[in-house]
Amino acid sequence: MNRSDLKRYQKELNRALLCPNSCKKELLQSLSADMDAYLAENPDTTIEELRAVFGKPGAYARSYLAEMDDDTLYRTVFSSIHRNRALICSLLAASLAFGSFCAIFTARSSSQASSYYSIRTTVR
Repeated sequence: MNRSDLKRYQKELNRALLCPNSCKKELLQSLSADMDAYLAENPDTTIEELRAVFGKPGAYARSYLAEMDDDTLYRTVFSSIHRNRALICSLLAASLAFGSFCAIFTARSSSQASSYYSIRTTVR
């Protein structure tokens, strides 16, 4: 079996997991040990057979999340929701501030430009 196939499976699982990095790391280490033990017993295993034994990455992640206790799952989901909301609000505030700066800068520079380029005529 190719190690890159095994790494690809683990990356897919990592993307499918919606839990803190500490949980992901713990699960991936445990899964890696289980896979290494299985591959030691069955050295001619293909990636398809491995997927049949351990399941697809998304299904494996769902089963892991289903086994999580409610408090951990609640903290995981709501902390990511609050973090995303804070990020969106920060980006909106920054874009509003940048837009205001651009509007003020444009207004000032256009008023200065009109006085700079105006032709002064003198009556004789």
